[in-house]
Order: sequence, then structure tokens, then C-alpha cells
Amino acid sequence: MRTGTDRNKGIRGLLEIAENPREVTVDQIREVADELILVTKPIRAVLMEFTQRQFDRNLFDRTGLIVDLTDEELDRSFIKNVLTPEIEPGAVKTFKALHDSGFKVGVVSNSVLCGDAISSIMAKYDMLKYADFVMTSADYGFRKPHPQIFKTAIAKAGHNPDEIWFVGDWIRHDIVGAQGAGMTGVWYNPNEAPAEDIVPDIEIKSLLEIPERLHV
Repeated sequence: MRTGTDRNKGIRGLLEIAENPREVTVDQIREVADELILVTKPIRAVLMEFTQRQFDRNLFDRTGLIVDLTDEELDRSFIKNVLTPEIEPGAVKTFKALHDSGFKVGVVSNSVLCGDAISSIMAKYDMLKYADFVMTSADYGFRKPHPQIFKTAIAKAGHNPDEIWFVGDWIRHDIVGAQGAGMTGVWYNPNEAPAEDIVPDIEIKSLLEIPERLHV
């Protein structure tokens, strides 16, 4: 799944649901948001997550906005107003084929959003029913390729690492992390990007190659 963002739309949507006693403007909110994004980049660069909920708390307290929503409702608002999710071609068919053939299917995502929020997007595209678990860095604190999030995923999968295929499109996060944890790193590379100095165990151009290679 890929996501685009529309920050201006997100700020406008926020002002529609928030009390604004200080009468802060869109530009003032954007200034605080830009600063938070800038200072959290180094945190994420060392593979620790700074979640959307933490971001929101800082933003609201700094601007004086009052939002009477739960964390889950705020996540849904973020998805509605900021994100434009796009499901990869063949993803639903691949999930279904693997699930129906008895394979355990999990999702491990670097995301500022919690797993429940990502699950809601998957449910919208009729994918969630084929997934055994959904993990995000927002829930677990570690970002791929940190080994800890892969170790937890292995435990949730309930199989030995060498029995697991980890499919990802970000070679330096997905494939390096998976191989470091002892899994088979399957690089989804539809645009035939150069691998540089990294050698994936398997390279595919379409997600539909996964069930084909597993003969399901």
C-alpha cells in the first residue's frame, strides 16, 4: 500500500472539528507542523517511531486547538483528510490466494498510524479478512529495518525465520531487515529500480508472482 499526503487539506479538516479559542490560522498551524516534522525526522532516521498521536498532542497544545475526539477517531480523521491510500495491483488477489491455501499472512508497516488505522484502510479494500495480523511501527516503537520489529513479527507468525518470506518494496528497510532476521527477503520491484549493493533472495515485478512461485 502506498499513501500520498495533502497537508493543507488535513489542516483545514482539523479546523472543522476543533475548537479554536486562540483563532490560530492555517499558516500558524502549518508553521508548528513544519517544525514538528523537521525535528522528528532524526528520530525516525534512527529507526524509532514518532507517532501521529504524539504529533497531534504536541500540535494541539502548541496551538491551543481543542479536539474532543479519541485517538482512534483522530487517526480516522487523519486518514480521511490527509492520506490518499493506493493498493498495489494484485494485492487483494495475492492475499486471498495465500490465505485460502493455508498460508499465514501478516503486515508489518513503517507508519505513524496505529495498526487499527491501517486495518481500517485494508478493510475498505476487502483485504483485512485475509490477514492474520497487522503491525505498525507506531504500535511497536521500532521502524524497519530495526531487528526488534522483525523479531516480533516472526514471533507473531509462529514460524522459524527461514520458513518466512518477507515481501517489501523498500530494499534498504524491508529486504535488509528481513535478511538480517533470517527470513527470505522478497523484493517487490515493479519499476525495476537498481538494487545497488543489496542482493535480495527473490525479486518480483508483480505481487501475483508470489502465489505462482509458491504453487498456490
